[in-house]
Amino acid sequence: MNSRIATLWGKGWRFIVTGILSNVLFYCLFLVLLWLSVPYQIALTVIYILGMIFGYLVNKYWSWKDKSPVFRSAGVYILIYGIVYVCHLGFVSYLVKFQAFSPALAALISFVCLTIPLFMLLDKLVYRSPKTIT
Repeated sequence: MNSRIATLWGKGWRFIVTGILSNVLFYCLFLVLLWLSVPYQIALTVIYILGMIFGYLVNKYWSWKDKSPVFRSAGVYILIYGIVYVCHLGFVSYLVKFQAFSPALAALISFVCLTIPLFMLLDKLVYRSPKTIT
């Protein structure tokens, strides 16, 4: 059990580091797109696609150290990120339209709220360890 917790903790820290770096980078890009008068829905979509590609590669090879073929995990990864994207866009839209948050603040709040559920989905469904027979 301690080994499993240590493994999960290691993946979690690498995921957090990756997440912080990618979110800072792509959040800054989001702000630049807003500054260029790109509608927040389009800006969010652009950064989400770029972040998804970056995140898949870094998480696969560094956070989870997954050695499985790309085709095994990429489809599920895209599906999970598609679902999270819809939740993210819906939450940001709700905060902007009904709670009068700025799009920049709403996106930041949504990023923070979706981090733990995203980690758990990636760990359980995308980068899962192969089953061992005991």
